[in-house]
Amino acid sequence: MKTITTFYSIIKTKIELSKEFRKQYGKILSPDFNLFDFWYIDENKVSEVIAHFLNPKETHNQNDTFLKLFINHFDLDFKYTDTDNIEVECEHITHNKRRIDIVIRKNQWEQIIGIENKIYIWTADQINQIKDYIDYLEKVTKDNYCLLYLSPASKIISETSLSKVDFENYTNLNKLKTISYEDHIIELVHLFALHCESDRVRYFLLEFEKN
Repeated sequence: MKTITTFYSIIKTKIELSKEFRKQYGKILSPDFNLFDFWYIDENKVSEVIAHFLNPKETHNQNDTFLKLFINHFDLDFKYTDTDNIEVECEHITHNKRRIDIVIRKNQWEQIIGIENKIYIWTADQINQIKDYIDYLEKVTKDNYCLLYLSPASKIISETSLSKVDFENYTNLNKLKTISYEDHIIELVHLFALHCESDRVRYFLLEFEKN
């Protein structure tokens, strides 16, 4: 009983300290303010945000800082120099009218990183969706590609989208990588913030990390 009483006493003290902190510094720090409260966040919007930071030419003005961190974080074989042309595109249309959420291209079709983004566990893969993406990337790059399947940690690629045999083969060949928000993206966005030289962009990244 004494242990429980002590525990609740500590909790009560922490709550009181938190209230006092908000009272003293709330106007300065606005701890509950979140710019994402004004947005409707869906898969397309999250893809746009990710693509923005991976694009060296975008208005974050950090050049390829974020792209380099991304490539290193996922151990991707995507080497380039200052003379290479890097393009980042959302909703890239394939030959059979499917749309890959994010595509990072080097010198047009020399090399591609594709990202399929699923932010909800209940979002179902379409029939043959991932297989069609891989077939397309193989064709346009002559096998010089990698497709990342980004989703919540508990979500897996359905066998109607890509067979189990193909999944194992492409994964072993490093042509397909499954990554998650919980295990990978949250940490990556934090790295973005740590390496960002712009305060305005850093604050945005820290808010994005929390969401």
